[in-house]
Amino acid sequence: MKPFLLIMLLIFSLQWIDIPSQEVIPSASSPEKDDTLEQWVASLEPICEFEVTEEYPNVILELFNQLVEQKNATTTNQNILHASLQDVTVYGTQEEFCAIYVFSGDLEYLTASGSTEREPFGEMTIRVRMRQKDKTTYELVAQGGGPIAYGLEQTDLTLESIQ
Repeated sequence: MKPFLLIMLLIFSLQWIDIPSQEVIPSASSPEKDDTLEQWVASLEPICEFEVTEEYPNVILELFNQLVEQKNATTTNQNILHASLQDVTVYGTQEEFCAIYVFSGDLEYLTASGSTEREPFGEMTIRVRMRQKDKTTYELVAQGGGPIAYGLEQTDLTLESIQ
């Protein structure tokens, strides 16, 4: 049973994990502009929309909760329970920002025998780029790894400042 759990946790983790040592996130003030990345950012289209009730910067926490709910709704045989946000790094502004969420929690999954098991997991990462469509809607325009925060300045927002 433990090998199955470890494999499931590894597969699930790899969907969200980033390797910081391979990550390069140039800021808007970087003297090295990349035309390809500039075009990529300009061509980003909404993947989905999230209705929000909070204002920036508190909306960053609200969006985290909605992202976890969305992940649970689209994943069969496993759910994230009790997601506890441990850290957040934010690039950009209210109009467009990249958030890198680090969290832990419990993973509930369906076993081969059909029963449900629950195991805690350590740090996982969700990386998203969001655009404000209007006062009550944000659009997810990119998620995952790579230079997702390209062109955005890192903010001084902390987990404490958005709670």
